[in-house]
Amino acid sequence: PYDNRLLGVFWMSPLQQQYLICYIDIVQTDNMCQTNWFNMYLTLLVVVDNNTRTWLVAQSLSDDETTESYEWFFECLINATHNISPAVLFSDAEPALISAVALKLPETHYFLCAFYIQENIRKNLRSKLGRNFDEFYKEFLHTRNSTFEEDFFR
Repeated sequence: PYDNRLLGVFWMSPLQQQYLICYIDIVQTDNMCQTNWFNMYLTLLVVVDNNTRTWLVAQSLSDDETTESYEWFFECLINATHNISPAVLFSDAEPALISAVALKLPETHYFLCAFYIQENIRKNLRSKLGRNFDEFYKEFLHTRNSTFEEDFFR
């Protein structure tokens, strides 16, 4: 049955399609939860060009944040890029998104964005580590930002 309710809309300009196809190796997506007038979920996809400029290349509004909604988003994306998939996708740890990537973009490697890892460390470890947190966090950032493998394994 139909209830005349918008379930989702996906859009890309021709220029956004060009940027996505050109810089599709690594993409990042984020979803904003019901912060707009329509009370819908806004999904944004960005790429970074060879001059380190970030470009918004795809966006959608959907009525929920389910695996099916993310599958639909990725189907639209694949259609817009003529079946080209990103090599790498960064995002948060949204379980529905992770499932949809595995189902619709099986060749794409999924990684957590460092920002979200940092936020989760602050949120979940500060109280557990107490006064040791600041030293731990300093060491974590040093390790995360290091270009030396030895720092990672120490």
